[in-house]
Amino acid sequence: MPWRECDRVSERLEFVRLAESESVSFAELCRRFGVSRQTGYVWLRRFESDGMSGLVDRSRRPLHSPTGTDPVMEDLVVELRQEHPRWGGRKLNRVLTNRGYRRVPAPSTISSAVTGRVSVGPTASMNPSQANNPPPRISRRSGSMVTSISALRTSKVGMASSLGGRGGGGVDPRA
Repeated sequence: MPWRECDRVSERLEFVRLAESESVSFAELCRRFGVSRQTGYVWLRRFESDGMSGLVDRSRRPLHSPTGTDPVMEDLVVELRQEHPRWGGRKLNRVLTNRGYRRVPAPSTISSAVTGRVSVGPTASMNPSQANNPPPRISRRSGSMVTSISALRTSKVGMASSLGGRGGGGVDPRA
């Protein structure tokens, strides 16, 4: 027998239909669907007020963020960054503070605001001659580097043991 495909809305609609039929206790119904009673009551209330559209997932994004960055300040940061593409969050923070602006965001906030809204080309951090031919990315774990590090560790352990270092008497304590 194949599995029955269902989405969240159909599951919630089935929950509401069973809750309205009152054939099963509400607590048992919530246990069967794996939700808290509070969530079950929320689904019922939304279905009664909005119908099927009330059972659709809602955005969790807050409607208002009182501690968010002022849009005017964010525009100012973006404008300043476009004028000086090499400046980072700390520099922009210091310049705005020195210019007398109040409530200047933290450098990390400035960096995230700039990252989200400004597209800076490859010339911002490179010489103009490197703009069309950027250097290759170097992987942190290249094979030769790992091999050389492990070889270095092995030679140091052997050297320490043979000189009577850790482990004493030339015996490797890990062996």
